[in-house]
Amino acid sequence: MKHFILNIFFFCLLVSVVFAQPDNLWMRTYGGDFQDIFFDVYNVVDGGYIMTGFTEVAGERPQPRKVWLQRVDREGNPIWDQSYILFDDPISHDYGRSVIETDQGNFLVGGEYNNREFSQFLVKLVSENGDPIWEFVYGGGDRGACRAVIETKGGEFLCAGQIRRDDDNQAYAVMINGEGAVIWENDYGIQGRSDLFRSIRETQGGYVLGGHAGGAGAWKIDADGEVIWGETYFDEQWGSTVTGVSSRLGGFAMGGNLSVRDINGRPAGDMRLVLINADGFQDLVEIYPMEAIQGCDCIARVWDSGFMLSGFTYNGADIGFVIRTNQAGEVLWMRADRPAGRYWSCIEDAENYLLVAGTTGGQAQGILAKIIPDRTPPEIVDWEPENLELNILQSDSVYFRIEAVDLQEDSLRYRWQIRDEVLSNQPETIIPFDELGDFIVTGLVSDGVLADSLRWMVHVREFFINGYEPENLEMNVRRNRIVDFLIDVQSVEEVEVAYEWILRDIRAEADSIVSEEETVSLHFIYPRVYRLRGIAGANGDFEEVSWNIHVISSIWEWLPLELELSTYVDSTLEFSVIPFNPDSDSLEYIWLLDNEQLDIDTSFIELSFPEINQYEVTSVVRDGIEVDTILWTVDVQEWSFTADDADFADFPSTPVLYPASPNPFNSSVKLSLYSPKVNHVSLSIFDIKGREVSQLIDGNVGAGSLSLIWDASNYPAGVYLVRMSAGSEFRFLKIVQVL
Repeated sequence: MKHFILNIFFFCLLVSVVFAQPDNLWMRTYGGDFQDIFFDVYNVVDGGYIMTGFTEVAGERPQPRKVWLQRVDREGNPIWDQSYILFDDPISHDYGRSVIETDQGNFLVGGEYNNREFSQFLVKLVSENGDPIWEFVYGGGDRGACRAVIETKGGEFLCAGQIRRDDDNQAYAVMINGEGAVIWENDYGIQGRSDLFRSIRETQGGYVLGGHAGGAGAWKIDADGEVIWGETYFDEQWGSTVTGVSSRLGGFAMGGNLSVRDINGRPAGDMRLVLINADGFQDLVEIYPMEAIQGCDCIARVWDSGFMLSGFTYNGADIGFVIRTNQAGEVLWMRADRPAGRYWSCIEDAENYLLVAGTTGGQAQGILAKIIPDRTPPEIVDWEPENLELNILQSDSVYFRIEAVDLQEDSLRYRWQIRDEVLSNQPETIIPFDELGDFIVTGLVSDGVLADSLRWMVHVREFFINGYEPENLEMNVRRNRIVDFLIDVQSVEEVEVAYEWILRDIRAEADSIVSEEETVSLHFIYPRVYRLRGIAGANGDFEEVSWNIHVISSIWEWLPLELELSTYVDSTLEFSVIPFNPDSDSLEYIWLLDNEQLDIDTSFIELSFPEINQYEVTSVVRDGIEVDTILWTVDVQEWSFTADDADFADFPSTPVLYPASPNPFNSSVKLSLYSPKVNHVSLSIFDIKGREVSQLIDGNVGAGSLSLIWDASNYPAGVYLVRMSAGSEFRFLKIVQVL
């Protein structure tokens, strides 16, 4: 669901009613051993928040102050906090004034390094866990402080504040890259006047920076730091001026207070809101007079394009203060909070909660308060169809419904639309779909100010796959199992749907069409990985379902690959199984001839067939609890050789693996093969447990004979199996190494 401020859907409504003063969802305090203050708070991508300021730590008096970062979750629970000794100076007074999360997930802090003799403009980068990455000071001079940092759309960082050179305070900005190197830096302001940047906003054609300029001031600079315009808005000196918040009217908003002195000599005065247009000209001034003294430290734009100003009010003691206005600056509510002493920063999060951060009265602890939104949008709580993506047939109609609740109990308005066409203003509607294509149906509910919506993606087709079996598209199948596959297709009456099932052996990279029906039954004999595609098509349009099938077994391969064999009386055949996990310590081999167990526990055997008959050769492979069986049937026939059989070519027409020479052998053996054509040939050696111990060749071989030497000097004496695969043909022989 999407919550948003209603504008073009019905009408633009400027909120002029006064909202009830909202309560806190929660208020949390942090630190407090000595003196701790948050100067800034920022929304973290994960939904939590990060604050920066300073914390006092044990040391010489006065207590040293360190840059402080506190990260919390969305409920205000601490995730981590870090304080930093800058430049290995354990007794400096250091401040964090502004913090952002970078696109890389790190945190950039702007502030001040103060070694008690002079202060410098500080920028520091830390990791997502608060670990230092780099820190630099900029600008030179005998005094400096960074008050605002942003990441630009280009990925650089713009940092702004103030430096002092030759007893002259100048507004200052520096553009740096991700490693902290200076791209450009500039001073701004007028000689003899104390100018200071407090905020930055990236905008079309450059950046707007706001702060002090003899009074309320704002500058716009281009991408290279050159001034486009600069304006001052009051002759009076403002005690606090912050800008850079976009106004819905197309310009910017500044918040601050007149520079008067309270009974303790501190700058304070009535809060003010100033709106300027995109060219820097003043549009509106709103003053919020009170009997008590006020100070404004931050301004934020909120959900209805109004503003929140935070700071303090003084009435015998500092009290955290918040004013909430509409976009014209009219007060909707204001509140003074104890135990807060001053709210230095304010933001709105993604769920429209307002957050204020600062310090408690007496500046003992950092404080963060989360304020319940003063107005919430209606919420869609139920809807039909439940599935937000639909396949339907041409000329079908679909029933749509949304049900919503509104905490303010406002009357709700509805709107159904496809593209820009409004279809209905009721909570429910029936929409016919006569055209083929993809359509987005939007159901919107509004209380006149805020709205909630749902979107359905409707695919209108002549046919579509409505379901399939098995539903699991990632399957593990035991070897020798038969599996039925089905795709259920819905189509308009006059459309004839064609089917095609394509099975791919991933290892062999080979495709085969196995059926052209709605269903297919597959017998998975070999332990392989397969991909089965069920494709339905009509009139040049196609849809498909794809299954990945892992056929599992304790046996990886066997030879002969054919399970029904024919041979002649007194011939000898070799049988071999290769386990899936040849290095397993749990392997056990059982061989049976016509169900009589043979006294052998190896991965291959050699059997002679002296009589005419049909025999069954069975191999059982156990690997722990995994068991699989291979059964060969051997049909032994009498020799019937005639002279006609002597009419054969001089060269074999199929691949040949010649007898090894010598065999038995001592340290090496010659292996020869013949291929009648270019083939992909693999020649491997297996030990008696079926483990591959050597591979002599694995690649394309031209037509003709090839001889290779296997150096077995590093292998133990014993029986080995040689396996040759050439294309789809397999050949094997037994060799014996002796000492």
